[in-house]
Amino acid sequence: MKLHCLTTVIPISLLIIVSSCEHQQDLCFDHDLHTDDSRVLAHILFDWSKCPEANPAIMDLYLIPASGAHYIRRTFPNREGGMIFVPQGHYSLVAFNSDCDNIKVVNPQNSESFYIVLRGKDDFNPQNTSQYNNDTIGATANICQTPGNLWTSWIEDLEVTGEDIIIPMSEAFCRYSVEIKNFADSNRVNNIYGVLYGNHRAIGFNGVPENHDDCGLIFYLEKNSCNTNNDKQDEIVAQRTFYGEFFTLGHCGKTRALSRGSPNINKVHSMTLCFELSNGQKAYSQVDITDQVHRQPVEECHIVVDSLKLPQSNSGNGGLDLIIDDWQTIYIDIPANK
Repeated sequence: MKLHCLTTVIPISLLIIVSSCEHQQDLCFDHDLHTDDSRVLAHILFDWSKCPEANPAIMDLYLIPASGAHYIRRTFPNREGGMIFVPQGHYSLVAFNSDCDNIKVVNPQNSESFYIVLRGKDDFNPQNTSQYNNDTIGATANICQTPGNLWTSWIEDLEVTGEDIIIPMSEAFCRYSVEIKNFADSNRVNNIYGVLYGNHRAIGFNGVPENHDDCGLIFYLEKNSCNTNNDKQDEIVAQRTFYGEFFTLGHCGKTRALSRGSPNINKVHSMTLCFELSNGQKAYSQVDITDQVHRQPVEECHIVVDSLKLPQSNSGNGGLDLIIDDWQTIYIDIPANK
């Protein structure tokens, strides 16, 4: 009796291509794209020499053909890269870590309209952010969530020939920190959160679009989390300090990802603070931080509010003599460091 062995032959190109994932929903299935004999294998290599400590888990690559054909998207489940199989030719290229929190891509059809955008109030999880739906601080503002660690690369003219494609990656996020110190009435406050105004919501090949050059970024402050190297910091000082850190995409036409656009040095920057008081009431205060923002580099900005005082009670009982309905705004003048 003869035994017949059936052997399955898998083309080597298919084995290589599995190193990246094709997003079928992002591809145009026209005849020319998928029968083009000019398609080539190219090795994508992400270069992290500018940010060696970056540790993204997922990378997205967008290729936008100069011919006007539909864009191509590839996803890599690592930070190293992999093989792609695409038509040779000229492209605009955008690469970024798609595991970054609170971002989305809009209008990827061509490089003129391609933007990475922060998720707005409409994208919030209602269970976590219902407090902002009727909040005075967000009633008229373009409220957004702050981004996570974002690394990007933008190449306007890339020729794909089948040779290795080395993509230099850079940090696209700017570091912000807010410190409230010498807060004499800190014992009357349970929580503080705020909204930072005057920063970008989007970045793209053409800089920042006009309708995305200003948004309100929500951030949170914690007690006893001040950034200090003094291990013997006085307990009273620590109790009177609130501190928070977060990322932005830049401001005044200046970003870390791209240097295009005209910086607007006259833009006003402000910060609204919400105080959730121990008696269940809420108070708000708005601070002009324009000078502090403009005198610091866009890459890293530290905002300080010093000697904050809440309104004092006239009732003599040591509490706050305030009648505050839900979400009523009370403006409190507080000095910001100059």
